[in-house]
Amino acid sequence: MPRKLDRMRLARDLADAIRGAWEDLQDLAKGERLYSFCLETDGEVRGVLSTANSEEGLDLAARRHAELNGCDFELSRRTLRWSPADWAYREIATERFHAINELLEELVGDQWDESSGWSGMRFWLSLVWRVVLPFGVERRVLSTLETVLREFMNDRPFLRGSLIAFLIHSRSNQALVESARSICGTAAAERLRSELEDAHEPSTLPSRPT
Repeated sequence: MPRKLDRMRLARDLADAIRGAWEDLQDLAKGERLYSFCLETDGEVRGVLSTANSEEGLDLAARRHAELNGCDFELSRRTLRWSPADWAYREIATERFHAINELLEELVGDQWDESSGWSGMRFWLSLVWRVVLPFGVERRVLSTLETVLREFMNDRPFLRGSLIAFLIHSRSNQALVESARSICGTAAAERLRSELEDAHEPSTLPSRPT
């Protein structure tokens, strides 16, 4: 039988993983000015990773981008600012999310053993699980991810104004803005919207994790 989602356990494990990832980030980016800290997942929520960037990391990436493409440094900076694929701190503390990702893969992955054959009623039941039920699981997982990240930020009011946290699960800028609004409030969301609008290249859209 498909495994049920234990949201309380998921929330508890996520809170521990996020705190650990933040502590690791403090060591990795010591002395740097962090401006983003996000959770990233794919469209099917098969796993989650933490990612972040600093002003210093952005400067380095923008300088490389400008040199390689023969474009203005400030334009490169605006373009890459909210492009997680180009951030300095990708996939922070992956080992801290290992057990969570195994659980998510089991929850939304294939629920039937394909090697045993597909026929009759089993085929249709599998379609119900693979096509209909995962959307409910996905919504509950995404809600839990946002809730835990919001609680993390609420416990650290000193980060307000300098750092924006949000959930990356869509290539839609509007989805990023609404996630930032849910986690950090209206001011952070409107700042993110403005800076996304200032970018002029498609690479401002986040890439899906591999």
